[in-house]
Amino acid sequence: MVLYFVEQVPQVTKTKLNKLLFYTDFKFFAQNTVSITGVPYARLPYGPVPNDYSLLYGAIENAKQLTEEVSIDGGTERTFFTTTANFNSALFTEKELATMMDTVQRFGHLNASELSEKSHQERAWQANNTGKLISYLYANDLTTLK
Repeated sequence: MVLYFVEQVPQVTKTKLNKLLFYTDFKFFAQNTVSITGVPYARLPYGPVPNDYSLLYGAIENAKQLTEEVSIDGGTERTFFTTTANFNSALFTEKELATMMDTVQRFGHLNASELSEKSHQERAWQANNTGKLISYLYANDLTTLK
């Protein structure tokens, strides 16, 4: 799923990627009582993130499927992901792919700050303390699904 978002969303940053994963997994859970990735999510200051996301991205980088690039725009340095492997849609069901596509349509145009702000409006983030895991039971409360 990480490779999908890196392919579909130009210059996706770590913060934005974390939110895209969160919204996809929680939306899918709300509709199917199971997430796509099975990854637990935690509350951090910039919003919900896959727990131990640094290990997740590091493993994908070590597998030579993901790289981090740096761009400087107007004196501001940004780090974003690029993929060195092709996304394999055969690993996902049609319902999973449709949910992933819906996430890109809903949020792909937002920048990381906008998406972070949106995630801070979610009960899943508000009702938990920093560093704590977020129960998938909050999936039915997502404001973006209404």
